[in-house]
Amino acid sequence: ANFHLADSDMNLVHMADQVEVICRQLLVTRMLGGTHGKSTSALYDLT
Repeated sequence: ANFHLADSDMNLVHMADQVEVICRQLLVTRMLGGTHGKSTSALYDLT
């Protein structure tokens, strides 16, 4: 059976992906232990 997600469901999935990415970036930032500004700008350069 073909299952098609509604647009609202797709938006929720996309939001969940975004949250996961942000959390991952925050974890990396903490592990690097650098200053907040430098770490976040470096992470944004990676994306």
